[in-house]
Amino acid sequence: MGVYRLIMKAGSDNFRESSIIGIIERLRANGTDVIVFEPNLDDETFADVELVKDFDDFVARSDVIVANRATPELSGVGSKLYTRDLFGNN
Repeated sequence: MGVYRLIMKAGSDNFRESSIIGIIERLRANGTDVIVFEPNLDDETFADVELVKDFDDFVARSDVIVANRATPELSGVGSKLYTRDLFGNN
């Protein structure tokens, strides 16, 4: 499973209190393999989860992509995308 970005709001780089972190923890606790697309972090992992910097690699490796925010970058992933962002804004 892929998680698209750790940020909470569009245009933000703050993810410390992001709800997606709790979702990642729950998924991993249930045995789900998770990767995260987060190009703004220089580390290779975050909370023991692999960070992927290349978007195309991330999409290819993800059966499902969970996103806090739907962005134009995600428009081509089709039915892989799961988001509750109905309006594309904060």
